[in-house]
Formats: sequence, structure tokens, C-alpha cells
Amino acid sequence: EMTVEEGQTITMKFEGNPSRVQAFLTDYDADVPVRYPLEEISKNTFRVRPDGIKTLDVQAAFPGNIQVFYSTLVDVVKIS
Repeated sequence: EMTVEEGQTITMKFEGNPSRVQAFLTDYDADVPVRYPLEEISKNTFRVRPDGIKTLDVQAAFPGNIQVFYSTLVDVVKIS
């Protein structure tokens, strides 16, 4: 689990050079699961919103039709 402030950016690092990276916060505790796409600020860097305890889901595509998936629990805290 990791804790970040709402609006903070996170950067994904890979050994190779992915052709595409998508990042989402998923709220599995909602009545119906809700997926929030993260705003890409620059290559592999995303702004984290909205606040709450969510699952960070990252999908990276590499040449040769290779897909990499990563998930972790994240607590996004609202800045007062």
C-alpha cells in the first residue's frame, strides 16, 4: 500500500521502453466498481485523482505484443 496526496504525480519506471502506458484508480468498494483514468502529465507520469482508498491499476504495452499489468492499493489523501 502507498499513500499519496490528491493531485500529486507518480511516475512509472520500466526496464524497457513501453509503447503505451495507461493508469487508473479503481474503486472496488463502490456499489458498482468505478474506474478513474489518470491524467498523463508526461511520458509515464500521471496526476493522481480523486481522493479515497483505491486500487492503482497500470497497463503497459511493449513491442512484440507484450502486456504488463500492475496493481496496488493506494490511499489518496485530500489536501486541506
